[in-house]
Amino acid sequence: INLNIIDFLNSIFFLAGQGMKKTLPPGFRINGVGQAALIVVGTEWCGHCANAKPVIKQVDTAIGKVVPVYWVDGDKHAKKIQSWGVEGFPTVMYRTPEGKVYRYDGPMTFDGITNFMCGLRPEVCTRIK
Repeated sequence: INLNIIDFLNSIFFLAGQGMKKTLPPGFRINGVGQAALIVVGTEWCGHCANAKPVIKQVDTAIGKVVPVYWVDGDKHAKKIQSWGVEGFPTVMYRTPEGKVYRYDGPMTFDGITNFMCGLRPEVCTRIK
């Protein structure tokens, strides 16, 4: 067991609608096979990230039971996110269960992100009120 990987996984928190925090699933890899996930990479110092956090929490409340939403701290995990190809903040990515990654390149709005997800996972649309 690589303790660095365990430390990394334990320090990435799940954004739950009620503010509860959970770690990513064990063995999570951005291009790995497993559970689908909406991943948001941001930092504390990034103004756009600060503006995006409430939107991401709304998205989590709307779709989190269908697709888990994770917030990754880009400062704490700079080497890891660089391997994911993250070049700016915030970065929003959807990983399919098969490991295919789609990057969101639109406005950091509830409608923008949920429309992105609806295009990839139509069952998400039924969860949005």
